[in-house]
Amino acid sequence: MSHWLALDKRSLGLFRICLGLVLTLDVILRGIHFRAHYSSEGLFPLKFFLIQPDLSQRRWSFLFMGDTPLFVGLFFLFFLVCAVCLTLGVKTRWTGWLCWILILSVYRRNPVLNNGGDIYLPLMLLWGNFIPWGDRFSVDSRKGDEEQGELHHSLGGFCYLMQVAILYWFSAVLREGPEWQVDYSALYYGMHLGQINYPTADWMLLLGSDALAVITFLTIFLEAFGPFLLVVPSQWLRLIGVFLIVSFHLGILVTMFIPVFGSVCMVGPIGLLPGLFWDNRWGRRLQEAFERFFDSVRSRFPSSFLEAPQLPQRMRRLGGVYQATAVVALGLSIFYLYWGMPIERADQRNPLTGTLKALSLDQRWGMFSPHPANRTGYPSAPGRTRSGEVVDLFTWDEYSEALEDLPVAKEFWNYRWAAFHMSVEARREEHVPFYLEYLARRWDEAHPDNPIVAAQYRYHPHQVNQGYLLGDRDTIVVGEYHR
Repeated sequence: MSHWLALDKRSLGLFRICLGLVLTLDVILRGIHFRAHYSSEGLFPLKFFLIQPDLSQRRWSFLFMGDTPLFVGLFFLFFLVCAVCLTLGVKTRWTGWLCWILILSVYRRNPVLNNGGDIYLPLMLLWGNFIPWGDRFSVDSRKGDEEQGELHHSLGGFCYLMQVAILYWFSAVLREGPEWQVDYSALYYGMHLGQINYPTADWMLLLGSDALAVITFLTIFLEAFGPFLLVVPSQWLRLIGVFLIVSFHLGILVTMFIPVFGSVCMVGPIGLLPGLFWDNRWGRRLQEAFERFFDSVRSRFPSSFLEAPQLPQRMRRLGGVYQATAVVALGLSIFYLYWGMPIERADQRNPLTGTLKALSLDQRWGMFSPHPANRTGYPSAPGRTRSGEVVDLFTWDEYSEALEDLPVAKEFWNYRWAAFHMSVEARREEHVPFYLEYLARRWDEAHPDNPIVAAQYRYHPHQVNQGYLLGDRDTIVVGEYHR
């Protein structure tokens, strides 16, 4: 690899720390509701999930081994320990691969909880395992490592750089709708998605449609040409490219309720920060702070635990094969992105589709593409009890047809519930009966003398029109439950 494509090990260490923190956050957000989302007491017990007809939803997962609350709880506890160890750089190579396997197992146990961007986190974990992200700012790092130099160049590092770039390049390719190419109204529609928007989205609408059109155009321009700044032979331009991408996703984070995906996208290019970032006064202070912290943490571990394992000579010769594996993985990902995007049904799949899906190398970056959503709404779940009372199964209050268009709760601890509702409304209607059965079961446990006999899951959309007007409210019955 050319010198100007080399990566700074200090940036790779910072990348590992930030990605580990995001992973830890995701594990905690999922673990809070592990009984409802992953155990036999929740939405989809294994005995029902594993008989679903769609094979694409049943890739391998260690959570298929059992779904008792004890087993799932211990699984998430182990996952949390691994995520913290990755953040601190404890046995980085082992914990990195463990975290990749565990996150895929979680995603595949209940795919309805995921959104289209969740696959980016395991992809970042995958490429991180092919680069020396534990050489700096970690418990694994040792005195004298700095003498080996701060620059790293390898095929694995090149694959990591390209993964960051193709996220934006292929997103730009899919922006085919007139909202992106003609009237540039995509951001206007995006700021009307009440179920995932913060109040700051309403402030953006105050800018007017012309200003939003300019920002929409700049979004496409950044996605198409911004990644080129990451590969040009200039540290200043690479630094500007990283800054632009991080700032872009920070703007999305403060307007949309997508904390995990938005955070991962912000973290993704951090490993590409050039040495220029660290060679100034603020960079040196940050480096010294990290080194003091990890020296303190390292001192708490026994010296025998910190000794680097000595690999046999034959194993060390496999380093080239290890890096070549990263290139093959990247090639398969690009293959799926280019040729596999139209694949929707089993009879459309090509010979490599199974392999790509088994390793989660299949990716499609089409958020708001080719057309952004042009409606917003909220769900409700009226249930009729044995006594004839109609209650709201979300709140257990009396259900009223005069519903208010209230935004979905956007507390961090309910992020996966919000993702579930959006997924169900978009494309997972077949899972609604299981969800209603779960809601009815919760009610029956608290009210055994007045159980639910029938329930519906409803979605109440508003059509978003030009001119800052909302269409009439509608009601769609997505699914039903009967005792």
